[in-house]
Amino acid sequence: LSLLYMTVTVVEGLKIIKNLSIGRLSGLFASIFVIFFPRLIQLSGQLNNDGLSIMFAFIALNQAIVFYKSQSYPSIIICAFAVGLGMMAKLNSATICLPIAILFLQVFVKRIVAKSPAPVWDITVKYVLFLVISVPLALWFHLYAKERFGQGFGYVFENLNPNLSA
Repeated sequence: LSLLYMTVTVVEGLKIIKNLSIGRLSGLFASIFVIFFPRLIQLSGQLNNDGLSIMFAFIALNQAIVFYKSQSYPSIIICAFAVGLGMMAKLNSATICLPIAILFLQVFVKRIVAKSPAPVWDITVKYVLFLVISVPLALWFHLYAKERFGQGFGYVFENLNPNLSA
């Protein structure tokens, strides 16, 4: 599974490079960088949730770029699912939300400044849809663990065996 996650990550990374429409030579070097990035190779053999969260972050970023260009419902829905599932896998994958928020803000400001035929409420509905999908997916387990086991938010398991932490 870890190898599958990193394979999907590399494919999504190549899609991001293609969607950014950078030059041919720059795109080639960026593609080589993504394909042979050492951390992705390491993660393809590790048995933890890092690979899964990175995969969903790449999917979310790619779909945010697609949304920036097309402003379509499918792209924002896939982006919302990817953000929510990535945060469900590992909460610190929420860092991908900052570049996505910047892209969303740019779309919103362009829509207001251009006074485009598409109304501002349309983009607002899309953002609310994004939140309605991503937030419950991202936080359901933390709320469940808080209610069921009394765990605090951001709980980190402490090592029970002191010999292992020496």
